[in-house]
Amino acid sequence: MNEPHISTREPIDASWWAPVQGELAAAIRRGAPQNTIIATGEKWGGIDGLVALAPLADRNVVYSFHWYEPFTFTHQGADWAGEIPKLLARIPYPSSPVAVAPAVSALADPRAKKEVTVYGGERWDRGRIEAGLRRAVDWGRRYGVPVFCGEFGVYRKVSPEADRARWIADVRSTFENLGIGWSMWDYDGGFGLIRYSSPGARAGRILDALAVNALGLTPGAWTTGSDSTGDEIVLDLDPAAGFLARTRTAVTIPIQSWPRLWSRDAAAATVTTQEDAALAPMALVLRHTGGRDWAQSSGLRVAVSAGEKFTLSGTVSLEPLPGEPGPGTASLEAVTYDSTGAVLSWSFAAVSAKAAAARDAPGMRPISSTFVIGPGVAAIEPRWSGSGPALVRLGSMRLARETGP
Repeated sequence: MNEPHISTREPIDASWWAPVQGELAAAIRRGAPQNTIIATGEKWGGIDGLVALAPLADRNVVYSFHWYEPFTFTHQGADWAGEIPKLLARIPYPSSPVAVAPAVSALADPRAKKEVTVYGGERWDRGRIEAGLRRAVDWGRRYGVPVFCGEFGVYRKVSPEADRARWIADVRSTFENLGIGWSMWDYDGGFGLIRYSSPGARAGRILDALAVNALGLTPGAWTTGSDSTGDEIVLDLDPAAGFLARTRTAVTIPIQSWPRLWSRDAAAATVTTQEDAALAPMALVLRHTGGRDWAQSSGLRVAVSAGEKFTLSGTVSLEPLPGEPGPGTASLEAVTYDSTGAVLSWSFAAVSAKAAAARDAPGMRPISSTFVIGPGVAAIEPRWSGSGPALVRLGSMRLARETGP
C-alpha cells in the first residue's frame, strides 16, 4: 500500500496500520515465501510513521519511506496538496529569512505569508536534510533492518529550476553518504525527469539535464543534442520522436508499443505475441471468434497538413479458424481527425489482407497503402482493423512521408 494514512477527521490514530500490514505480509508469505517485501509506516509513508513502527517478524523485508521535506518548497504550486501550497511559487532553496523575503512580499494570503516566513527561518539546507534523514538511518540500525527511500522529488510547475536541482542533488548525495537506496518521483509527471515534445502522443522525449546531473547520472549516446541553455537533452530512445519532429521521413511502430487491442465482442479476442525470424521477427497473434469488429491502434497520432503524401505499410497473415467456413477480414488503414480531435474517418486509405489459400505457404505478407491528405484533416493514426472469426498475425506498422509526386 502506497502512503498509508487515515484522515485525521476520523476517530482513529496511526496504530491501525501495523496490524493491517502484518496481515498483508502474512498473506504475501503464503504465496511468495522467498520474495522480498517492501514495508512502510503510516502518516503517508514518511519518516514519522516509519520510526513509530515495530519491524515485522520477517528478516526478508526492506523498509521504505518517502522524503518531501521541506513541504513548503517541494510542493509549491501543487493544487491537490491543500489551500496554501497552491498559492506558492518561486519559493527558493536553500532557505533563509533574506532568501524568502521576495516570495513573502509577493503573497497576499496571510497564511501563506506565515508559512513561507517560517520556512525561511528554519534555514533548510543540506545539513538540515541530513539531520532529518538520520532519523531513518538510526531506526534501521536500531532494529538491524535496511531502509530505502521509495520517493523523493520537487513539483516542477513553479519551482525555480536551479533550486529544484540543488535540492535533488543534496537529497540524493545525502542518501548515498548515509547508505540509503533511493528512487526519485517521478518519470514524466509533475515531478518528472522528462517531458514530451508531443504530449498527446507521449512522444518526443526531452530530458531535464539539471535533474539528471543532480541525480549523479551521465547522459549517454542515446541523446541527439541539447537546447541552447543545455538544460534539456533530447532523447533518441523513442522511435517516433524524429518522425514527429520532421527530422526523419519514416517511423516503424513495433507491436511492443501498441495499446491494448479493442474488440466489440470483448470475450471473443485472445492476443499473444510470437517471436520468429520468419514473422517480422515479432508478431501479435490475434484469435478472434466473434462476428463483429476489432481494432488494433498503433497509438501514434501524427499531425498532418493537406497535400502531404504518406505510405503506410505492414505485414499480416489471415487464416480461418478451425471449424469456421472462412476467415474474417483484416485491413491496414488510418483513422483521420479534424483540428478539434473529432474523427473524420475510421478507415481512411484502407487496404485489405488476402486470406491465405490452402496451397499457400504459411507466413506474413506485406501490404501497403499510399495516400494524400485532404482538406480538413489535421491528424492521422495508423491502425489494423477487422471483423469476424479469424486467426490474424500482425507485424509492425511503418509510416513514411513521401517527397515525390
